[in-house]
Amino acid sequence: MNKLTAGILTAAAMLAVSETGWGQKNLTWQSTSSTAWDTASNWYDEGLGGTSSTAPAYTDDVTINNSRGASVSPTVTSAGKACRSLVVGNGFVLTFNGYGTALVVGDTSAGNYDITIQNGGKICLNDSSFLTLAKSASDVFRIDNGGVGLCVRCRQLQIPKCIACDF
Repeated sequence: MNKLTAGILTAAAMLAVSETGWGQKNLTWQSTSSTAWDTASNWYDEGLGGTSSTAPAYTDDVTINNSRGASVSPTVTSAGKACRSLVVGNGFVLTFNGYGTALVVGDTSAGNYDITIQNGGKICLNDSSFLTLAKSASDVFRIDNGGVGLCVRCRQLQIPKCIACDF
C-alpha cells in the first residue's frame, strides 16, 4: 500500500469515528473534594469503567449525582465549556462563577432532555455567567417534579424550549 492510499484510509477512518460519535463519553461526577468542572479526575467515564482522562466535551453526556460517590458539587469557572446533555441530580448544585463563565448544552436529536434538573437538583448562575441550550429546536430543558430549579441572578439563560418548568 502506498503512502497516498494509507493517508486516504486513515483520513476516512478518522472521519468515520467523528461522524459516528465514537468519541462520545458518558461522564458521571465523582469528586469528594475538588469542585473543578475542568479536572478530568473529577469525572468517571462509564464506558471506560474508570476515571476519565478528560473533562467533559461537546460530545459527552454528563451526569452530576452521587452514583459514583461524589459528595461535593461542581463549579464552572471559565467560558468555552460544552456537553451534549446534562443531568443535575438530587442534592447537587451546578454553579457558575466568574464573569463570562459559560456552558453550552445540546445535540440535534429530537426528544432528548438535554438539560434535566432532577428532584432536589439545582443550577445556579452567578457573576454574568451563561447557560445556553443550543444546537437545534429539538433541544429541551426539563425540571422534574421536586427539582429545585434555577438560581438566576440577573444572568443569561438561553433556552428555546422548556417543559415542566416552574421558574
